Amino acid sequence: NSAAMVIIRSGISYRHGSRAELALNAGNEYYRAHSLSYGETHDRNVFSASLAARYNLLTRLRLTVQARQMAITGMKASPEFTAGAVWMLTDNGEHLLKGSISHNIKLPCLNDMYWIPGGNSNLRPERANEAEASYSYAGMTAAGIKNKATLTLHASSIDDMIQWIPGDGGIWSAQNVRSVNVRGLESMIGSEVPLNNWRLSGQVNYALTRSVIADSEIPNDRSTGSQLIYVPLHHLNFNLTTAWRMVNARLTAIYESRRYTASDNSEWLPSSFSADGSLGIVIGKAKSKARMDFYVHNIFNTPVESIRNYPMPLRTFGLRMAITFSNKPASE
Repeated sequence: NSAAMVIIRSGISYRHGSRAELALNAGNEYYRAHSLSYGETHDRNVFSASLAARYNLLTRLRLTVQARQMAITGMKASPEFTAGAVWMLTDNGEHLLKGSISHNIKLPCLNDMYWIPGGNSNLRPERANEAEASYSYAGMTAAGIKNKATLTLHASSIDDMIQWIPGDGGIWSAQNVRSVNVRGLESMIGSEVPLNNWRLSGQVNYALTRSVIADSEIPNDRSTGSQLIYVPLHHLNFNLTTAWRMVNARLTAIYESRRYTASDNSEWLPSSFSADGSLGIVIGKAKSKARMDFYVHNIFNTPVESIRNYPMPLRTFGLRMAITFSNKPASE
């Protein structure tokens, strides 16, 4: 198996005073791949060009628009479009509102098109209409505590979703078969606390993702109205990091609700909780450093499957060391 990729990108921008900016970007990406599972070597060329404009309508309000078009070997693609706004609610930028709408496409990969058996060279790109709104806060108290928080609401509608489905003789093939509606929210809250020579920071992230199959071209498909397979409805992760002079430690925990393994939601993997931890030390001066970390994956030895019948490793111990040499001053 072999693969090669060549990417060339260029851009030019023009700024009109301090309020407006216009940017033109163009690029070309060439892919070439050969696999024992391909009938022959295949390649694809993607040329893209985009025009973007940013304008400060008010001192604290910035508007952005962008249009992009791709020319793809043997395939047609609709133009992509994005429009957004950023509004600083306060002069110091601690409170920020963002909003955007967009139309995007996702190209099928070469495996979707040429894998034998099941590849489909007639696949269409996935198309998505998306909207997003968010609020974020980042500030520091008089005691030097840094706090941050973000809340994002998002919605999207995806057409021509590419999925591998079973066909005659039990052979799976890639098809544009479904339309999916996605609704959800993402939130984050975190703090960093200085305690003399200590530094303690923590962050909690939560995501609610409702991905529902809205329509299907598969005959007798019972999945309409069901959650997409392997997309958990709830995802929660927690990170705690502490550092004292040369020593640092980290704890990460992840919770996911059940993940469905059948498109009609009749089968699923149970909810899971796992945690990782590490303890490290850094020795050396600014120009040359040695770092050593002892880590434990899956501290509680929890059985977890990434997909059905593919279990992840149980409790795993490891030791990692990195030595860095540099002739640059510490300020760089």
